Amino acid sequence: MNTQNELLKSEAYNRLLFNSSPIGLALCKMDGSLIDVNPAYANLLGRTIEETLKLSYWDITPKKYEDQEKQQIKSLDETGRYGPYEKEYIHKDGHLVPVRLQGSIFEQEGERFIWSSVEDITERKSADEKEKEYLRRITNIFERISDGFVAFDSQMNYTYVSARGGEMLERPPQDLIGKNYWKEYPEAKGTPFANAYLRALETQTTIIIEDYYAPFNRWFENRIYPSKDGLAIFFSDVTERKLSEHLLVWEKQVLERISTRVALDEELNSIVLGIESLSKETIASILLLDIDSKHVHHSVAPHLPGAYNQALKGAPIGPRAGSCGTAAYRKEPVIVTDIETDPLWDDYRELARAHGLRSCWSTPIINQEGNVLGTFAMYYREPRSPVEKDFRLIERATHLAGIAIERKRSEEALISSEVRIRNIFEQANDGIYIISAENRYLDANARGLELLGYTLDELLQMSVADVLATYEVERLKVEPPRMMSGIPHLAEWDHVRKDGSTFPGEVSARRLDDHSYLAIVRDLTERRRIEAAMRASEERLRLSTELANVAVWEYNFITNSMSRSKNHDQLYGLEWQAKWDLNTFTNATHPDDRQFSNDMIQKSVAANGPDEYQFDFRVVYPDQTIHWLNVVGEVVERDSEGKGTIVRGCLIDITERKRAEEELRESEERYRLIQENSMDAILLTAPDGSILSSNPAACEMFQRPEEEICRIGRN
Repeated sequence: MNTQNELLKSEAYNRLLFNSSPIGLALCKMDGSLIDVNPAYANLLGRTIEETLKLSYWDITPKKYEDQEKQQIKSLDETGRYGPYEKEYIHKDGHLVPVRLQGSIFEQEGERFIWSSVEDITERKSADEKEKEYLRRITNIFERISDGFVAFDSQMNYTYVSARGGEMLERPPQDLIGKNYWKEYPEAKGTPFANAYLRALETQTTIIIEDYYAPFNRWFENRIYPSKDGLAIFFSDVTERKLSEHLLVWEKQVLERISTRVALDEELNSIVLGIESLSKETIASILLLDIDSKHVHHSVAPHLPGAYNQALKGAPIGPRAGSCGTAAYRKEPVIVTDIETDPLWDDYRELARAHGLRSCWSTPIINQEGNVLGTFAMYYREPRSPVEKDFRLIERATHLAGIAIERKRSEEALISSEVRIRNIFEQANDGIYIISAENRYLDANARGLELLGYTLDELLQMSVADVLATYEVERLKVEPPRMMSGIPHLAEWDHVRKDGSTFPGEVSARRLDDHSYLAIVRDLTERRRIEAAMRASEERLRLSTELANVAVWEYNFITNSMSRSKNHDQLYGLEWQAKWDLNTFTNATHPDDRQFSNDMIQKSVAANGPDEYQFDFRVVYPDQTIHWLNVVGEVVERDSEGKGTIVRGCLIDITERKRAEEELRESEERYRLIQENSMDAILLTAPDGSILSSNPAACEMFQRPEEEICRIGRN
């Protein structure tokens, strides 16, 4: 009996955990007789505390739970704990009350007692939404024992610490009971959490706070419930959620920068700095390979020493070329946890040691064709192995860097191709004609005949005046004689086809000999249409890049509803929709992409599916035009079965990029066809005069194969 009285007076058994707790709490002997219960526990049974204390544990437990109780008693004997598990209590009026309970054994002066916490599941399920959220958090704490729980007296001495709470505080619970918070964690003074504890004690108001705790390098959410006796605090680690939120904001910012077409180094620099801000001890780096894909060409690493970056420039990739060179060579991630001992760093160890670098994890940046563009690396100044968070950061950084690099190279390739085509067009156009000094046709190529609509036999019976607009004929008295005298001719003439239709043509002519000249005619109709279309396209591209139209969204699969930014629906070509759900998304998606898009999403939200997904898909605007979108999504919450319930992501219009890629393919094809089919000899030369390529007409003119012409060169 004395042991029992002393137990009731103990700080470990204080009124904070008793009278203030919304959860039923009870203390009983090993035989089941109740010693003390709190009001919540008595209310579960529809009784007063005095009535309840006259009962034993077995008086309120239906017999059908006898086997289950044996298992729990066995657990108590073997582990000192039981539950959590669900059963029913017998109410005073006879009905059964569903409850969820758990507990543990503790000893006081050699006598063992059972400490239990009991939750009324019925009340939890029927409460309003706010109360549901509160009770859900409490339930999760006890179900998963992943949230910590501590109790303090009014002087901030620990009176209770849950097992999970001890893990999160990195201290055994028994080492904290009875000790003072300020003495055990002096570094906490002045932090937002410590200030919130003091404010809750002073104002006696519940406080919920979420903040970063630097000593543990983690984000925590605290739910602080004060009473006159002290504090009860539930706390959970929300670091992963905060990382997801920060990642989403960062990715949106990077994609916006990419869409505005800033310099590549600036884009890559923002990726590197973003990773470093999300992982404080990381020194990030992006290496780009040379055009031969065998040597390091350039690095973006603002916080690596300049001498280190310079030493890597031009370094070859290979099977033992540090982390980055090896990753590029293998086309797979290379994780080096200690540079001092890893053989991959034999040739670079002294360089790394001189700059205090001890570990390096590198991942290749690979394009859609499987070619390595560069590498992304995370350095540390101590031996270190990556954790799940690090792999997530590496995957996102590598993906974004790949988008930026490929976009830049596509732009450069398109510009280069257009320049080559433009230069070729200046020398040779579509229609090629040999004309006598008297302006009569002597020969023409197939495209020249097609332009005018005549057969070769018909054209050989005609003069140039026969295919010109009447108002152009007078110019024949001046221009051909000047050209035959040696003055190059380049001008536009309006032509008339056999069917009477007209077209503007650009004529480039030169004297062949005393009796004839060569005229190359290009139909300007298509070029003028293309120029107009290109001006319109460039204007659209300018507007789209200026606006940087990136949308963000969050989808709730439980309510089948989406919250989204104001410009989200515009990317689908729609006015703002009162409700956006999966059907809206499916209807707006191109029919050929619906199954693929839905499969990608469903795979991610399936039980234990990948948390992240990214893909390109087409949407059909109401005017039937087709646009391309890129979506990046991440499952941020899953239910108890592992199924995704909430997904967040961002959406960007990549139509212009897709069009640019298509234009590049078309322009290169036009270049190839023109070069191969032109009757003019065409040589593509480098600035130093060396010949890079020649067309069939050039090979025929010089009576040499292309390889020999390139080898001989201009000389």
